[in-house]
Amino acid sequence: MKRSKEETQETINTILDTAFRQLLSGGFERMSYTSLSEESGISRTGICHHFGKKTKIPLQLKDRLLHHLLENLDFSADIEVFRTSWVSAMQEQSFRDIWRVAYQLHINEQVSDIITLFNQALQDKCEVNFGQNCQQEIVSLMGYTLLRLHSLK
Repeated sequence: MKRSKEETQETINTILDTAFRQLLSGGFERMSYTSLSEESGISRTGICHHFGKKTKIPLQLKDRLLHHLLENLDFSADIEVFRTSWVSAMQEQSFRDIWRVAYQLHINEQVSDIITLFNQALQDKCEVNFGQNCQQEIVSLMGYTLLRLHSLK
């Protein structure tokens, strides 16, 4: 019996929800078809059918990761408020987890555009909200984040 589009999409969403949780809690390297199958109840074959390579899963989660990243930052006033919100967000485990995953994925050449996506989205949001180019500030904050992640191991 052929599955409906709705059932197929529900299966894909279940896999993606599970993958999102596993990426944030254990990182890209710990996420596997076996762990996804065990947690989601969907067979490894089913997961492979929908995504093929493991590296395709995070690509489907880029927008969700970006959304969760941006919701921790304050773009309401000026660059100083934005900077302060970033430093404060570093106290939140979920914010650190998103960056940890982003850096892990960046190292994996098949999924390396996550950092580029984050950088561009942050730059665009800064330009819209602050009317200025914030590239230097963003790069500085990304470097700060990488160093903090390393020191918090």
